[in-house]
Amino acid sequence: MHLSKYKNSFLVTIISILLSCKGEDGAIGPIGLSSLINVTNEAVGTNCENGGIKIDVGIDNNSNGTLDADEIQSTSYICNGLDGSIGLTSVTSEPAGTNCENGGLKIESGFDNNGNGTLDVDEIVSTAYICNGIDGKVSLVNISDEVAGSNCSNGGIKIESGIDDDGDGTLGTDEIDITRYICNGVDGGFDEQIRLTIHDAGTNQQGASSSTTGFRFGEGLIKFDITSWIGVDSVVFIPNIRTSDGSVNAFAELYDGTNNSTISETTVSTNSTSYVRLESDNIYESLPQEQIDLFMQFRIEDASANAWTTGKSFLFLYRSN
Repeated sequence: MHLSKYKNSFLVTIISILLSCKGEDGAIGPIGLSSLINVTNEAVGTNCENGGIKIDVGIDNNSNGTLDADEIQSTSYICNGLDGSIGLTSVTSEPAGTNCENGGLKIESGFDNNGNGTLDVDEIVSTAYICNGIDGKVSLVNISDEVAGSNCSNGGIKIESGIDDDGDGTLGTDEIDITRYICNGVDGGFDEQIRLTIHDAGTNQQGASSSTTGFRFGEGLIKFDITSWIGVDSVVFIPNIRTSDGSVNAFAELYDGTNNSTISETTVSTNSTSYVRLESDNIYESLPQEQIDLFMQFRIEDASANAWTTGKSFLFLYRSN
């Protein structure tokens, strides 16, 4: 797959969302097969006329910690533009610990500002982790072109990632946890939209009838830390809710499970009896500047009615460059 070309950067943040370390509470099961990524330089040629980077993705079937040629499932290219700055990426092993419960990969990326061919500490723009799965599950990544449209006005690339819950080696629609867009800029730069699933009710409806205590879902975005999303300056909360009674408002908001408090300025509401995706204002400044357990919660104005949700609710993170 030949991806869109960029003038000023080609990789700096493309891998930084591939997977946050999303685990489950309770005992950690045996470590399963893990997904691996090889990032190498791509010489000037057919794939990239000005050179760039080659990204191979696959599953480590023989568990040797190396992505062998017969394990590669997809190959993508991020190409330099005509006057492109040089981006560098460092991929190293990450031991089991806080960042990845079962270990994984640490990916640092940035610009080679001093031209020495090495990604120095002061040149790192983003750091991300691709973590081994739990109980035999693996992480998967889809990278595809994004045509010009509502997600990227000038086109770009789309990156989807998640856990292979059914073990079929394919990232199904219902397995996608994070969707990210790297968009072409008008002046050759790029913009990013990072879409995090904060709650997924699937095809079911989930309801709340309390007017005082919000109902919180599942395990939330475990260990969410806005400060780890370097360069992001705008965050929007987009829940999918409705009310059972058009005369009674339904509310959705974000909840800090670490400090046991509702996050201010994140509440949105509707009196629609049909599902609507509400959109908050920019809540970046309201989010705790630390690692927290982040939940979506919702409630109803009057206990005589119910607030309902279905499908996915999101956080949208934006970074402009």
